[in-house]
Amino acid sequence: MPERGDPSQGLGIYLHIPFCRQECPYCDFNSGPQPEAMRRRYLEALGEEIRTSPWAGHPVPAVSFGGGIPSELDPEGIGSLVDAVRGAFRVAGDAEWSLECTPGTLTLDDLRTLRRLGIDRLSLGAQSFRDRHLGLLGYPHGARDIRCFCGWARTAGFENLNLDLLYGLPGQTLGDWMGDLEQALAMAPEHLSLYDVVAAGDNGPSRSLDDGRLPEPDEETVARMYESALDRIAEAGYEHYHVSGFARPGREWRQGEIYWKGKAYLGLGACASSFVHGTRWTNTSDLESYIRGVRAGAAPRASEEHLSGLRALGEDMFVGLDRRKGVSLSELSVRYGRDVGRLYREPLRFLSENGLISRRDGRVSLTRRGLLLSGAVAAEFLAAPDGRAAE
Repeated sequence: MPERGDPSQGLGIYLHIPFCRQECPYCDFNSGPQPEAMRRRYLEALGEEIRTSPWAGHPVPAVSFGGGIPSELDPEGIGSLVDAVRGAFRVAGDAEWSLECTPGTLTLDDLRTLRRLGIDRLSLGAQSFRDRHLGLLGYPHGARDIRCFCGWARTAGFENLNLDLLYGLPGQTLGDWMGDLEQALAMAPEHLSLYDVVAAGDNGPSRSLDDGRLPEPDEETVARMYESALDRIAEAGYEHYHVSGFARPGREWRQGEIYWKGKAYLGLGACASSFVHGTRWTNTSDLESYIRGVRAGAAPRASEEHLSGLRALGEDMFVGLDRRKGVSLSELSVRYGRDVGRLYREPLRFLSENGLISRRDGRVSLTRRGLLLSGAVAAEFLAAPDGRAAE
């Protein structure tokens, strides 16, 4: 089997755009408002990091713009980055170019320009179709803006649209949530991403929940929200291919599949993470340090680790289980030269007896109950290097 993170097998490119119109009260991502001078300097540095990458020339099946709000950039700025990536890497002719965006940041003309540049997938941070929930969380857009944006995207020629939705919001009832879901389905997106506010940890609204500024949602209600969504989305013809991802056939997010299958990806920009040849690293989040480092020859790294042995295997297990197809114990046994079923005999037995995983035809996958407790399942495999796995 190919080495984990082998770039010769294809390299997913992620470009981090740390710009937003405002700093939302719950957000811990490396993003926020920046003056025009900083935006210009950052884009110059990002372009330089792309052009001078040591992995230039490798094949690229997917490119994603994330942040922040990449759609805060004007189409000219996005076009310059598209050109830089195409000039430095062997981007496949059918590569997926995905851009995260927020309602109100792009006009119809902007969307038409982006489509001409080659952007073919939009990931829209809709979050909710109830203005009171959007306002509570600090979002500047409303439900009407979401519907308008989706209409413009179709008019501009986009045939691959993802909608992000949040559930477990403060004061949100099951009826509220299912109403949001129905309105999202009415937009006929090719992809839906559903995120539990509480499970988002430090990267979501739970920061505000933890410090008491917003009321704690009821866990039982949150679980019912997720399970009810599973049933309704299946009725609508979507495949549940990842814990949080639902897609029309053939519309799975390619960059996500790269992450979840342990393939190589290259993160460019401040705070961006990479995984190549078994090593994971993250660039500094400080914009000034990032810009100075790139100008001096390389972006400074905030962290770096080489994943091997049980640590790498444990990550393959829990990341693979987030995919609805689960993991093949025989394939992992070949990759690591060990009997994985025997190695993880105790965690597998414990999870199976508690109804969190199912085992069929050599594959292990999460049950519906396991989907609700996927974090606890992951902990079983991450704990294995410390003695939970049976030698």
